[in-house]
Amino acid sequence: MFPTLIRRMASSSKDSLLKKAPLTVATNPYKARKVWPPNFKQLTVQQQLRFEKKYKRRIILASRAPRWVKFVKTAQLLTIVAALIWICFYSEFEWWGQKYKPSEEVRTYDYRRTKNY
Repeated sequence: MFPTLIRRMASSSKDSLLKKAPLTVATNPYKARKVWPPNFKQLTVQQQLRFEKKYKRRIILASRAPRWVKFVKTAQLLTIVAALIWICFYSEFEWWGQKYKPSEEVRTYDYRRTKNY
């Protein structure tokens, strides 16, 4: 146990990533398997169709924005709720020549309920 520990402490550490040169096209150890973008003239019709399907799927997946969708749904919900609250409490309806305010009924109901306590 101790010889291994001493040997490891005495050895030099691995080169950090900061000391290495930045990756460029010439120094990149991970070479691309395929040429991008592919030459469509060299591909068969089936390969072109397969490539288009794959590319469309990847574009759709990359362009998804779950946060934005959630924000839009929340904004729609809040707008609908605000409109319903405004209709129920602040608007005046006119039925058969009489002005009608739903908010007055809510106020009288609350007044009657709290009066009993």
